[in-house]
Amino acid sequence: MRRSKTIAVILVLALWPALNRPVAADMVSPYTLGYLDMQRFWQGQLPLVSGEQIVRIALLDDNLYALTDGNRAYAVHAHTGVLRWSRAVVDPELTVRGPSHADQFVFFTTPGGVRVLNRSTGEPAGEPRRLRGVVVEVIHDTVEVNIGSLHGVRLGNVLQIHYPGPSSEVSGPGFAQLRITSIQPRRSKGRLAQLKAVRRPRSGDIVAAEVVLPLASVKLPFAASSAAIADNEWIYVGAANQRFYCLNILSGFERWQLRTPRTVAATPVLHGDDLYFAGQDGRVVSCTKKNRVKNWTFQTEGPIFADPLVTDQLVYIASSDRSLYCLDRRTGIPRWRRRFDNPLDQTPTLSDGRVYLSVPQTGLVVLDAAGGKELWRRPVGGEFLMQLGSNAYLWSGSNGIGRIINVVDVKTGKS
Repeated sequence: MRRSKTIAVILVLALWPALNRPVAADMVSPYTLGYLDMQRFWQGQLPLVSGEQIVRIALLDDNLYALTDGNRAYAVHAHTGVLRWSRAVVDPELTVRGPSHADQFVFFTTPGGVRVLNRSTGEPAGEPRRLRGVVVEVIHDTVEVNIGSLHGVRLGNVLQIHYPGPSSEVSGPGFAQLRITSIQPRRSKGRLAQLKAVRRPRSGDIVAAEVVLPLASVKLPFAASSAAIADNEWIYVGAANQRFYCLNILSGFERWQLRTPRTVAATPVLHGDDLYFAGQDGRVVSCTKKNRVKNWTFQTEGPIFADPLVTDQLVYIASSDRSLYCLDRRTGIPRWRRRFDNPLDQTPTLSDGRVYLSVPQTGLVVLDAAGGKELWRRPVGGEFLMQLGSNAYLWSGSNGIGRIINVVDVKTGKS
């Protein structure tokens, strides 16, 4: 984590001046690196399209994304500086939210859909799969086979069932079809369909399928109101019709929808098997991602625009009712509430038991994560970037030339 965060800070220093002037040969001076107690891992220059400028960067796992004002994304391997890919992710005139990550994919959200790309190659999401296995057991119309999610099987796949032969190669349509209804890592079950032979399937029969599902983007039923998040099968996104959707990545199939009293603008969060989102009605919801079973709801006193911050034990919510809430992740019961003088619209950051929160017209406020006690504040503000040892690194100043990094003591906030 230290190395990734250090790379992020150096790249911020490198890219921000590049918005308005050519990149210098030495983007961060040895003096600056020494002052920040850092070392240079790499530096490079992105092959920007003429006239385009970088407007946003994001570090997700081992990919560092730079997004231009023409909606072109550059994906850089964070640990080496190698440019993995670049691509115009959506039309230049569209508003784009994200990116967000799953194990295989990166997602860019537009008002009308979610662009799904392979995060390693930048190619449009597709899943060409050659599935081969055997029948393990047949009970009535239910067939169990010896291939599962680890082999590329997905819910709804239709496998052809063939007679066993001298080799594993199969051809033709087979004598029956099996539609997959449940999946485990190394086993799957499905129901028989279109039986074309006298005998029924039995143990040892061959199952096979050639599955190619290219999908450039998932179309949304209504305009997106939040950035989409996803696992490797399902996309979760808020929509302007005051609903929240769960859609299949490769087919666009709607698994479920949930009505919300008002629009969800904050980016939702996945944590394990649970989904967390907050809306402009001031409500925070935790539900199961699979079937939207509600775990709990919590009501604040104002609209929520900031993304939730979710840890293994806690959920932090910044609300425009001027309060930061700390909730128990499993029950939604409040642990503490901290009130301020102005509405909150920024997501807090958690580091080493401290919550860093930007409060309008107040500055940067640092709280004890467990109890909410104020530890220190910095009236001139600053955006928390990272912590190394006893030092916190804050990015301060207005956008553009003049932004600097300040090093402060994490316990006192003093430089």
